[in-house]
Amino acid sequence: MSDGEDQEKQQSSEKEEQNRPPTVIGWAARIFSVLAFAALIGVLIYEILQPTREVALEVKPRFEEVRASNGYQLLPLDITNVSTKTIRELKVELDVGREEPVEVEIMLFGQGETIQYVASVDEVPDQVSHRIVSYEAP
Repeated sequence: MSDGEDQEKQQSSEKEEQNRPPTVIGWAARIFSVLAFAALIGVLIYEILQPTREVALEVKPRFEEVRASNGYQLLPLDITNVSTKTIRELKVELDVGREEPVEVEIMLFGQGETIQYVASVDEVPDQVSHRIVSYEAP
């Protein structure tokens, strides 16, 4: 056999490998890639189409978890960012039945995030209200 025949056999075997149809694993990988890409595009479109909600908070007192400490009542509060924006440098005043409202500062508050805050009060109020003092615009 000469070198020319060996080269021809090698080239013909390479062509056969190139002409083979994809295997089951190859098809599975392709289908998975297409589905993952379509899911990513779908999530992006869904997020784009969602209405934007301006900065807003929801404050829920947890009256059932009030406890006494050093002559004060400790009132746990859940503060939730119900807007579609992340808020930085947030200052909130909480009216928890004191003469002066309690000012809470939150450095970074993501959309949908909830933080727990505990306020000390002389007496447990019937309701808790809040007022946004300031925040850094997103």
